[in-house]
Amino acid sequence: MFQIFLKAGFLPSLFLFIGYGENNMAFKFSKGKRGFGDITFEDDADTGIDFEADTVKIETGGSERLVVKNNGSETRVGIGTANPQTILHVSADDPRIRAEATAGNHPGFELSEAGSRKWLVFNDPANDNLVFKSDANKVAIQQDGTVELEGDLVVKGRVEAKGAVYKRIRTVCASSQSYTVAADDYIILVAGSGARTINLPAIANQEGRILIIKDAVGNAGTGGNNNNITISPATGDEIDGNNVRTMQNNHKSLTLVCASDQWYRLSEFESN
Repeated sequence: MFQIFLKAGFLPSLFLFIGYGENNMAFKFSKGKRGFGDITFEDDADTGIDFEADTVKIETGGSERLVVKNNGSETRVGIGTANPQTILHVSADDPRIRAEATAGNHPGFELSEAGSRKWLVFNDPANDNLVFKSDANKVAIQQDGTVELEGDLVVKGRVEAKGAVYKRIRTVCASSQSYTVAADDYIILVAGSGARTINLPAIANQEGRILIIKDAVGNAGTGGNNNNITISPATGDEIDGNNVRTMQNNHKSLTLVCASDQWYRLSEFESN
């Protein structure tokens, strides 16, 4: 069924009714210098689309559900709010946005700038970890709450640990006579025998780093000087004003801290 109704007046309007089966819709358009129109369902007066100045509203159940507004240089979309404050504003008692992928895929969100992706946040289907990445995985949060971090963690405030703290332990010199400290070393257990050397990194960018070096075998003081462990700073660096530091006692441990000018001994322990 197709009907046209013309109404006289200063701003004549056109009412267009289109009927097809049970899905009937009515379109009302105003004609004139400035006018607005609405789209409503014939069988459901509470559902429709409302056109206003720089605004489009979708209504169901007599309430506005989605609003699209022009706000100067940007368009704002509001879901559950008639006055969106950002480009997308979702409001409800417990608002949630769901991104659902098919089985074995990666639902997530991308953060881009000028067409270039900067960050991606997604669910890893292999283990259901929540992953934050740029060009490579940077942070992963496991289902049990464990957080895996690739890279440095810079904390500008207090850190409080209410559980066990685990440090990396590396056993070295079991099959060679020297070892160069790696970027992730903390506790170094010196194994093997004979004169052994631990090479420290240059102090640049190491300020505040702590290293613990331990004679794990307990032979640094045997055989005269044949089993000494020498701690050797990088060229031009020092330990307490010395070019090297030698461990000559069995089971000895040495704790070092790097300052801006050199390495310093925090403590030395000897045991029998």
